[in-house]
Amino acid sequence: MEDPQSTSSRADQSSVTVAVFPLMEDSLERLKYLNYEKEFCLPRKRPLLDNLTFIYPAKKSVSTISEFVGIICMVARFNYERS
Repeated sequence: MEDPQSTSSRADQSSVTVAVFPLMEDSLERLKYLNYEKEFCLPRKRPLLDNLTFIYPAKKSVSTISEFVGIICMVARFNYERS
């Protein structure tokens, strides 16, 4: 017989995963306004981010963290230049 707690935690995980997709789509749209393709992806020779980039664990977590920090730095630089 299955443990009821494990069933509820799986249900919680699936609802969280479903809620993340619209947030990631919104984030990608906002990055497009900042021209992240030209400012971030091309200089680093990185592929464009998609809606699954930060949702599922990567094989190399260091690369995921590096991508995330790189985007944060790009946005911070953009805000600094505009102020």
